[in-house]
Amino acid sequence: MNKQLILQRSREEEPLRINLLDFGGQKAFYSLHSLYLTRNSVYLVVFNMQWLVGAAADEVGRDGLTKRASCFNYLTFWLQSIHLHAKAADDSVAPILLVGSHGDCICSPAEHGAISSMIYDRFKASPAFNSVVPLEQGTTSSGRGLLWFFPVDNTKSSADKCIEKMKAAVQDCLKKEEYLKRKVPLPWLQALDAIQATKQSHVSLDAVMSIAQQKGLPVTQ
Repeated sequence: MNKQLILQRSREEEPLRINLLDFGGQKAFYSLHSLYLTRNSVYLVVFNMQWLVGAAADEVGRDGLTKRASCFNYLTFWLQSIHLHAKAADDSVAPILLVGSHGDCICSPAEHGAISSMIYDRFKASPAFNSVVPLEQGTTSSGRGLLWFFPVDNTKSSADKCIEKMKAAVQDCLKKEEYLKRKVPLPWLQALDAIQATKQSHVSLDAVMSIAQQKGLPVTQ
């Protein structure tokens, strides 16, 4: 019976389940990045398009920088942080999607094209830029073209077509990742099921080790 179920399961495509973590963008949380940024992820770095084009981009903040300069500093930090913490032994870096918000205010193809050019010119030499996923079917002033970010109108929520394109891009990225194809030993899955069956929000390390031993997993110091 078990062999039949395993064979049947191996022929079926398992639904893709994604855990979503919303990082605090504030500097107070930067020291926690090493705990959460891993190679087994896809990263969405969100910025306000008004920071790069339009009158607001040239406004000077309390730090003495224009909003455009502050935006580039922000994007530089996140790209560097992801490159540092989400790089595998083979030097591959987790996929990154740059997402421009406030598409209700910055909505013209010309503005989107200008932002894309600025991003490319600024970051093309960055070691993390090879992992940036472009929007291949974006709308530019010359028609359909490639954009180095996903411009979204967040006032429309999921009704925005670009958000659907962004979701599809995330799924496409994940399907190419080797860690999704990695086989997991059955005792590990049995141990995980037993831990989840406790229905507790927290489980002590001793309890986890006991469950692991019962399911035949090797437990070391």
